[in-house]
Amino acid sequence: IELLQKDPKEAVKQYGTNPEFVKIMTEFSSIMGGHMEDIAKRQVEKDPIMDIINNDEEVKEILQDPKVQAFIQQLQSAGGAD
Repeated sequence: IELLQKDPKEAVKQYGTNPEFVKIMTEFSSIMGGHMEDIAKRQVEKDPIMDIINNDEEVKEILQDPKVQAFIQQLQSAGGAD
């Protein structure tokens, strides 16, 4: 575990052919992936702005407008819409 924390690439190089290691890492990754998805869903559900974006058809339509998308892209690339 210490090697995974310090140098994950080296850990995979050393243990990547070990079927037990691969199985454990696959199971762990699956569990963590599910956990992260749950966290993301809860954060979106708690965010009132995301609630509006996800549920208001008029807002969805506006955000799909190419001019609005271009404007948002411009703000993001200029660092003004983080």
